[in-house]
Amino acid sequence: MYFKKIITVFLIVLSHCTLLAQDSITLEGTVTSREDGIPIPGVNVLILKSNTGTTTDFDGLYQLKVKKGDVVSFSFTGKKTITVAIDNQTRLDIALEEEASELEQVVVIGYGVQKKSSLTASVSKLENTNLDELPYSDVSNSIKGKIAGVQIRNTTGNVGDEPEIIVRGIGSISLSSAPLVVVDGFPFDDGLQFINPSTIESIEVLKDASSTAIYGSRGANGVILITTKEGKAEKTSFEFKSLSGFKQAARRIDILDAIEFSDLDRSRDQLVENFNAQQENREPNFVNYDNVQIGKRTIAQNIGGPTNWQDEALRNPARIENYQLNVYGGSSRTNYLISANYIYNEGLRKDNDLERLNLSARLKSKLSDNLSFDLKINPSYTLTRRSSINFTDTGRYETWIPVRHNQYTSDLTGQPVGSFAHALHFRNLNFDYVNPTTGLTENTGNIESLWTSSNFNPISRQEASRRNRFEYRLLANGSVKWKIAQGLTLRSSLGGYVRYRTGEEYFGSAGDRDGETEGILADQLTVKYINENTLNYNRDFNGHDLGILLGITYENTTERFSNLRITNFDDETITTLNGGTIIDLNNTFTLKDKTILSSYLGRINYAYKDRYLISVAGRADGFNKFGKNNKYGFFPSVSVGWNVANENFWRNSIGNTINNLKLRSSWGISGSAPALFDFLAPTIVDFANYSLGNTGGVTTGQGEVDFLQGNPDITWETNTEFNNGIDLGLFNGAVNLTVDYYYKLSEKLLLRQQISNSTGFDEQWNNIGKVQNSGWEFDLSTNLGKGKLKWQGSANISFNENKLISFGGSERIINNGERTDQYITRVGEPYIQFYGYRTDGIFQNADDLANSPSGIADAVGGLKRVDVNGDGIINEDDRTVIGDPFPDFIWGFTNTFTYGNLDLNFSFQGSQGGEVVWGEAFYNEVARYGTTYAEDQWFNENIPASRPGIRIGVPWLETDYAVQDASYISLREVVLGYSIPTHSVNKMGLEKMRIYISGQNLWYSAADDYLGNNPEGTTDRNNVLIRGYQRGVTPVQRQLALGLDINF
Repeated sequence: MYFKKIITVFLIVLSHCTLLAQDSITLEGTVTSREDGIPIPGVNVLILKSNTGTTTDFDGLYQLKVKKGDVVSFSFTGKKTITVAIDNQTRLDIALEEEASELEQVVVIGYGVQKKSSLTASVSKLENTNLDELPYSDVSNSIKGKIAGVQIRNTTGNVGDEPEIIVRGIGSISLSSAPLVVVDGFPFDDGLQFINPSTIESIEVLKDASSTAIYGSRGANGVILITTKEGKAEKTSFEFKSLSGFKQAARRIDILDAIEFSDLDRSRDQLVENFNAQQENREPNFVNYDNVQIGKRTIAQNIGGPTNWQDEALRNPARIENYQLNVYGGSSRTNYLISANYIYNEGLRKDNDLERLNLSARLKSKLSDNLSFDLKINPSYTLTRRSSINFTDTGRYETWIPVRHNQYTSDLTGQPVGSFAHALHFRNLNFDYVNPTTGLTENTGNIESLWTSSNFNPISRQEASRRNRFEYRLLANGSVKWKIAQGLTLRSSLGGYVRYRTGEEYFGSAGDRDGETEGILADQLTVKYINENTLNYNRDFNGHDLGILLGITYENTTERFSNLRITNFDDETITTLNGGTIIDLNNTFTLKDKTILSSYLGRINYAYKDRYLISVAGRADGFNKFGKNNKYGFFPSVSVGWNVANENFWRNSIGNTINNLKLRSSWGISGSAPALFDFLAPTIVDFANYSLGNTGGVTTGQGEVDFLQGNPDITWETNTEFNNGIDLGLFNGAVNLTVDYYYKLSEKLLLRQQISNSTGFDEQWNNIGKVQNSGWEFDLSTNLGKGKLKWQGSANISFNENKLISFGGSERIINNGERTDQYITRVGEPYIQFYGYRTDGIFQNADDLANSPSGIADAVGGLKRVDVNGDGIINEDDRTVIGDPFPDFIWGFTNTFTYGNLDLNFSFQGSQGGEVVWGEAFYNEVARYGTTYAEDQWFNENIPASRPGIRIGVPWLETDYAVQDASYISLREVVLGYSIPTHSVNKMGLEKMRIYISGQNLWYSAADDYLGNNPEGTTDRNNVLIRGYQRGVTPVQRQLALGLDINF
């Protein structure tokens, strides 16, 4: 009986399986490209509403078990997806068409999307083709030179430091000029710093006021919109990307070492002796090294050769590792994408690196035919080790000094072997040497000091210090979309962002010349939440295309900052703050601030037969940081366009050659508002001391003691911008050209203005400045190919002219820099320029000085200043503009070639015309040992020279001798890749595999007269009217990496 039951069950199961087998069909076929008939490998073939699917092999072939009634989709990037209902067919060949044409593509704009053909604003779009193959820890570096009008510079050269991004020039003097970054509708201050590049779908940059006005008071500096990828309606798939590489300095400051300079110094003395001997009609004597040089040479030779301090401070090579894992899939109603990204990026400096773990998840679901939701969660962790030295010190520290004492220098100085060596250790020494003339051993006698500097060597500070910054971020953003009626959609979103940043710093006594120790703990907590509600109505009828947007948004940001500084660590093995004994009250404080932005927005887009286009938009912002009379601002815009190529007269004449011609014109107003901790309207209350009664005692309390008086009448900075553009397409989209001209006037700029001392304050914020930016942008792209060979190219060039229109009634202001360098802000000219003396050679001798215009500071061997006003005297009246930091133009050129499975992508990028004040020129050591400065340097009036002597005459930083051309051309990126044939990959159980090699700055060329190591770098002087000063920046880095992409 028991076996009978088993047999019965077996027969039932067998019969059921037989029925299933009878229902199953093996579907096979080939997928090709409709345009050229070439088979397409890697096409996703999926049975909808299931996880069953496959991909086509190298020859475009597929095989899949299906049943009658199944719906099969065929999808591939860049092609239109096709779905087919299965009947009884066993073979199904598919020809996929190209995705929407260039004109039919949609572009992401503020709070929506728009067909490119209907776009009337200035918006640039960058598709993500290889951003995840570039070894950067910041996405902004990946787009450098690829978007017209966008200038990106890593001003410090260190990893973990946020690059400077400027769109269409600097329009604000006191506030930030950084654009607003919006990721999937959520605005960030640091959105480009922690997003996983492999999850980016596209990047759009809104550049003119008609496109940015929808963001109101945050749109004045442009808007960068990042759209991330979502899951796909297909089986669960995995994508793993791995990149590992190394990097090294592409440039260094060229310095003569102790041996090289002592040879040069001796040769100079020999030249003087030769001249004197000739004048005295005798044979010249041999000139030996002087005693100081003998001492330096002796030490250098006994420490294994001169110390290269730049090499000691830099990694060679530094490593970078980047691992990305994406998991995606879904059905026709729900899809998901889960991503993880780990980066370890070593900076060139040995005490600079970054480690980041970034996670993200996106779930998108269609709950019903009319209701859907989208949820995104993105946590991340970043550890940045920040450098503790100024790189200047590596170029000026004497090279005969070792990093640490060896046995020789220990015996010489009495310092312990292995301890850090410093200049002050080498005092009151004497050295034996062999006189080359007599061959006898002689002694230098006591040398009081080989170098008078009391600075510690830079490596001691680098190794004795720790500057760690920990960052924890969490973004959660969800939205619901309800299709109320045909063409009418309501979208509501709620997002929250939390960032906790803590900095732990310790500076040990081994790196401090005064032997002091200090520890710093700085905490910053940012909490932001945003609610946005938009109503969209779209209707297309009888050639009329109408789109209406209405919205309400609310944004609340709270930030808390605290700082604690403690000194005097008795036991340096305990480097946490509890190891210190003295609290620095002046640098121990807390701050807390809140900003609230409440807004109403609207936009109307209208097109008639895709020929005549108009867009009108506006946003009203309410901001809590302004006084009651100025809390609200309104930012309108209007733009129009004419698609000439859609006119019948055009189509019937030259439409086949010039398939696209669109004329655009726009006007708009956008704004800028203060950031957190910019207390402009209220007067700050701080601690103060009061004398009470006749006792002479002092009571501590609070009062309005800040030097800056609040101003309740301040209001928004505004940008009024006009933009005229042309979009041109040739040969059915094979060649496309976009040209834009813009004029942007930034008004009501916030400036600190001097006020009467009778008020009890020194300065007050006021809306008094006005700056103009105008320029041209050209963007050319190509998409050509035949058979297996395809070429996509893009080139852009941007010209911007900056001019100060007004400055609160002042015609000019001169600001002093770090040393004797000066900067002028003058109405009618670029708002920052270098100010000083023009030079014309040097004073070779006393006669030259006597017969040339000169001033008190001038001397033989010094720079010869130009008599600008022609009065025969050199004084302050001869100071003039000697340069400015703004480039004449910036440009980029990107190419992608594909041939079968092989691809090559490379891009050049450059800047032309900007200048820097090279602060390194202030230091005697750089002036003395710098190879270019030392070459043909003046040292005697009887020996002709072209360069000034060291610290002779007018200081170099007061002249154009310290101003250097910061132009450069870089082979910014090269990526060479190969996709393994699908049939070979499938044998390994994989869907796709690609290997590639990636290089950055493999060729980097700076201007001939630039002597530094990074023409892109500048030094922040904490003064908004000082820009272009360069000192201590990290060298440009050259990178090479190997990558592997696997899909399974």
